[in-house]
Amino acid sequence: MEQFEAAGIPRDRGLMILQSVGVFVLGHSLAQVGTPPGVEQAAPDPAPAYYDEWFETGLRAMVTGFQQQHE
Repeated sequence: MEQFEAAGIPRDRGLMILQSVGVFVLGHSLAQVGTPPGVEQAAPDPAPAYYDEWFETGLRAMVTGFQQQHE
């Protein structure tokens, strides 16, 4: 949290950013390995490279958005 505060980002906003990224990572992980509720059989998994690109794209969008809000 000190890095956020040093950058002029209030503690509560920094916490919200960390929680948002954490939920994204957790959700992405569950999407890779889990079966949604009510679904009897999971769809075939796309290639692992798809998940890597999906994760990278989403995380980059989140981080970029947070950076732009605080410039």
